[in-house]
Amino acid sequence: MVRKSMVAGLTAVQRRPGLVALTYGVNLVLAFILAVPVYVVLADVVGPTGFGDDLVRHFDIVLWADILEKAGPLLAALWSQLLWMIPLYVVWKVLLSAGLFHALRDGAVRPFWTGVGRYGGRALLVSAIYGVLGLVWAGFSALVAAGIVLGWGGEVGAFWGGFVVGPALA
Repeated sequence: MVRKSMVAGLTAVQRRPGLVALTYGVNLVLAFILAVPVYVVLADVVGPTGFGDDLVRHFDIVLWADILEKAGPLLAALWSQLLWMIPLYVVWKVLLSAGLFHALRDGAVRPFWTGVGRYGGRALLVSAIYGVLGLVWAGFSALVAAGIVLGWGGEVGAFWGGFVVGPALA
């Protein structure tokens, strides 16, 4: 069963090398767009300190804490950039999935962009609904974890709220 599915998938991909190039190319460009601001911020913060080689060799939490404390304003600017980039990436992934499902289903050869046009709106609606549900659940999880941290207090509350219950609800 798995072998048959793998062979069918590889055969479909071999018939549509343009889809592979499109998927790879757009994902590469979007990853570059997302990575450049992060790199610029880290280079601006870590570069002048001279600790770049130490951070490459091993992780030092004290050094990272100092760097993050120093980089507060830069990280705020980074979040404002990521605020529009991450939804753009999610929209691309949803539209890509809709187009690929249409183009490759049943082993037939169908146009990718027709699938994006036909199913893209519905796919975005479904993903938006799940996104809202995910945000509601994340808020509930954060409230429960914060309640445990504040209720128990100290290391016990931080451990159970931050490392057990919070991740379990996520």
